[in-house]
Order: sequence, then structure tokens, then C-alpha cells
Amino acid sequence: MRLTRLRRGSAAMEFAISLPFLVMMTIGTFAIGAMIDRHLTVSQLVRHAGNMYGRGVDFSQTQNKQVLLQAASGMGITLTGGSGVIYLSLVVRARPNSGGENRPNADLPVVAHRISIGNVSLANSNIAMPTGIDSSGDVSNYDNDNISARATLPTGLVLAQNERMFFAEVFHGPSDLRFPGIFSPQLLYARAVF
Repeated sequence: MRLTRLRRGSAAMEFAISLPFLVMMTIGTFAIGAMIDRHLTVSQLVRHAGNMYGRGVDFSQTQNKQVLLQAASGMGITLTGGSGVIYLSLVVRARPNSGGENRPNADLPVVAHRISIGNVSLANSNIAMPTGIDSSGDVSNYDNDNISARATLPTGLVLAQNERMFFAEVFHGPSDLRFPGIFSPQLLYARAVF
């Protein structure tokens, strides 16, 4: 009988020693799983946005922006704020100089059209941050002297004259997925090119 009590005491002691490790593993598994789920959501959103933008959907219209925000449900992005931003950019190659012209953007990739949805103060686009954008998303003087419209293309991408590239970028600050001491991502990013 004494031996049985000792065995029970040993089992309880072993369980008490291993409990903190089991709890940490469980919390860590939940945190990593939630982060993977959110990253998949961001990746899916950027693919949908880029596909729609590349097919000509007019995202200067509020109802079309709302379609993207529905796809981003649970991410906390609103039309002009929230915890994320979606950048949609049309990149073209500016015309080359001819006839003695001296245009700063000549023959360079530039952002000709930009739509931003969400909290633009959260992060800048990795492609470009052009100024002079009108309400329909057209960038003024992109072909001439608007130096802020110059695009930085990902390594290996080459844009020939008369080609167009549609970029979709999503930045998301997952404030609801912070686990202090374990895991605290600042910003998720995904990009798609069409």
C-alpha cells in the first residue's frame, strides 16, 4: 500500500513539473496556428485584389472597395483606416526621350495609377509612393517629372515598353495576435504581380 502511494505521489509530481511546459506548448501552438491562418488570409486577399485590379475592376468606386474589405473581414481594415492597408498600383514604362526632350522619368518604370484602401499611415508601398493622385487614382505627370512616381520593381522583373504590371500589396498589423513574451509580429506583408 505504501508503494502505491509513492507511485501516485511520483505521478502527481511529474505532472506538476511537466504542466508549465505543456501549457507553453499549447499556447505556442495556438499562437503559431493563428498567425499562419492570418498570413494565409493576407495572401488570399492580395491575390484577389491583384486579380480583380488586373482585370479592370474600378477600385475608385466605393462599392468595389467594399468587396475587398469583405474579403478582408476579421483583419480590421476600413476604407480609410484600421489595422491594414491595400495598395493597388499600375506600373508602366515612361516614354523614352525623343527630339531633344529631357524628362527625368524617361524610359523608367513608373506608377501611373494608384488606389489605396485602409490606413495609409501604417506602411508605405514597397513599389513607390507617388504624389499628385486624383480621385480616380491617376498619377499626375508620371511620364514626365513626377519623380515620386518612379517604381522599384522586385529583383528579376523587367518591364518592356508598352507592357503593364498590376501590383497588389497588403500590409496588416495583427494587433489581436500579440502574445507578449512568446510572439509579437509587427506587420504582415504580401504582394502579387499580374
